[in-house]
Amino acid sequence: MTRDRGTVVARIAGRIGWGLADQGLSSLTNFVLGIVVARTVGLTDFGAFGLAFTAYLMVAGLSRAVTAQPLLIRYSGVPTADWRRGAAAATGTALLVGVACAIVALVVAIATDGSLRSAFLALALVLPGLIVQDAWRFAFFAHGRGRDAFLNDLVWTIVQLSGFALAIALGAGTVFWAVIAWGGAATLAALVGAVQARLVPRPLAARAWSLEHRDLLPPYIGEVAAYILVGQLLLYAVGLVSGLATVGALRAAQILLGPLNVVVQGFYLVAVPGAVQVLRTSARRFTELCVLAGLVLAAAAIAWTLFLVLLPESFGQALLGDV
Repeated sequence: MTRDRGTVVARIAGRIGWGLADQGLSSLTNFVLGIVVARTVGLTDFGAFGLAFTAYLMVAGLSRAVTAQPLLIRYSGVPTADWRRGAAAATGTALLVGVACAIVALVVAIATDGSLRSAFLALALVLPGLIVQDAWRFAFFAHGRGRDAFLNDLVWTIVQLSGFALAIALGAGTVFWAVIAWGGAATLAALVGAVQARLVPRPLAARAWSLEHRDLLPPYIGEVAAYILVGQLLLYAVGLVSGLATVGALRAAQILLGPLNVVVQGFYLVAVPGAVQVLRTSARRFTELCVLAGLVLAAAAIAWTLFLVLLPESFGQALLGDV
């Protein structure tokens, strides 16, 4: 019994470790993107980047509500054949979401000018790849393949850093090329994800996927809508009132939340599949797990908030420069 319990604990610890490592890499790519743009462009251009990145976060949230979250709940711990069917449908649906929102981003680019047009034009070109790559991460964790998710994000990170270095060496340190390097690397990682899974996304399965999970979609979409209205559209409102420079300053401050996001999202990637399997055996243990997870994440949020409050202002200046 003790040996079995030790094996279970080791397995859970391993999953959490892969979850944190994968989310750490994913957040690192976004963090590096923010730092590179902040140190190579002005505050106004960084504000344009901030609005484009916020648009990506909104689309990613919508895609996760429609694809990744149902996949984690309904296809965690299932036979491989069922997982393959679910993963193909989920990533295919994510591809459709990415393409549809890329068209919207293109319309925004056409309707604007200057740095805002450059940022949204680049986003339109790479958004489908970004969203599909994100869907593969969740698909791998649903199947207990955290290592594959980590390797996929490692590909994204290496290619992105190489792209940044090349752009800077060629004197192309602009918002447009920074977003292209970031999203282009994600697109390559999305293709690698298909090779890893030995699956091809099935966009034609999107309608069947939506019908299969129609009981889950309204609450998840509602949650994302609240998140977007409260957290993300605020930047657009600030931009309308105070201009892109203020948006750039706010986006720079948000970069410092990166380490906390690593903990929260990494924990989520492994907690949901684990909770689904616990619920199948014991409702009481499921409730205890949820309470424990909430307490752990709340403590992490409080600790990081206090750290940021006490952080010297000189640290932010050294990290982000004038921005």
